[in-house]
Amino acid sequence: MKSPGQVFIFLPSIHLRSGIYRYCFGIICALADKGENLQIISLPGNIVWDDFKTEKGDLVNISHLEIRSLFQLKKIFKKKRGVIYFLTPDLRSLVAILLIPHCIKKILTIHDVYCFRAKFSFKEVGRWVKELTRSFLIRISAILNSVFFIAISGATHRDVSKILHLSPGRIRIIYPGTTEYFFENSSDCKPDLENFLLSHFAQTKFFPILALFLKKYPDFSMIFFWSDPSFIYPAKKVAKKLGIDKKLIFKVAISDAELSCLYRRAACFIRYVDDEGFGMPVAEAMASGCPILVSDRGSLPDVVRIPEIVLPIDAIEQWLNMLDKIIKDKKFRDELIKKEKVRAESLRWTATAQEIIKYYDYLRN
Repeated sequence: MKSPGQVFIFLPSIHLRSGIYRYCFGIICALADKGENLQIISLPGNIVWDDFKTEKGDLVNISHLEIRSLFQLKKIFKKKRGVIYFLTPDLRSLVAILLIPHCIKKILTIHDVYCFRAKFSFKEVGRWVKELTRSFLIRISAILNSVFFIAISGATHRDVSKILHLSPGRIRIIYPGTTEYFFENSSDCKPDLENFLLSHFAQTKFFPILALFLKKYPDFSMIFFWSDPSFIYPAKKVAKKLGIDKKLIFKVAISDAELSCLYRRAACFIRYVDDEGFGMPVAEAMASGCPILVSDRGSLPDVVRIPEIVLPIDAIEQWLNMLDKIIKDKKFRDELIKKEKVRAESLRWTATAQEIIKYYDYLRN
């Protein structure tokens, strides 16, 4: 009987500690802790691998290969068997899938379906072309029998299977995890201010709701911890028109320690978006014991699974009433935090790693 082969992980090019970074870093750490034998393949200057080495040091079961060109992959995988896991559908990963021989089974994580819905815009022609290319390459990957898919939520699974016309056996739902750090209670957590709402990102059409809230609670502020200029500049512009620009605080390059502190001290964490692949900050907030409110779009209802805090995106009164209830009703707030912590328990990286290892074993054998 032939050996089932090795497990390889292809790391994308990541230069910012973004949600994708947290996903890649979390998976590698969790699999390393489980003792899975892995070979990590990356292009030069990958901060995920650099940070992993800093935190974990040298591990017997983890080896690393840095390649200068994607075309090296063809030679590396010649006469090899096993499974290679592509953690994100970025352009380089998608090209790599086409270069690696069919004898290697490939797993591709789909985080969202934005690339399939890219709309033309003269202002963002470059981004439109990039997303169109991603969409085309994912469709080509779906044609190859050696490619399997991981969807990070039920909503993503539904969308991907519908768009790519794939059988359910080609797509496995495996929820991302939350770092153990956010489950730990920190007694010495002292943020710079009290009375604030917290969000990673919110569409600017949320700002009229925020303006009404701040009118009722003038001693509150709103903190955002997403550093993308494509959000910050429009947000400041809209906030200035509504007269709430001085109430907005943008945290750039935030550490896990500071973020954990903000989660634990915020009156409420808000995720107000039209679409969502998973929503890792939502899972982190639940694990940290922060009350949350999310819109009823994308994966958010599936991830949260607490109906009373999943609100219609255009229901202004419901958003204001629920914020009011969370701030004023301590009993409701405490019960909500208990429900969130129960849900967050199933979103630990340890559970994610176990599911991924099962999937590896299934494909390898």
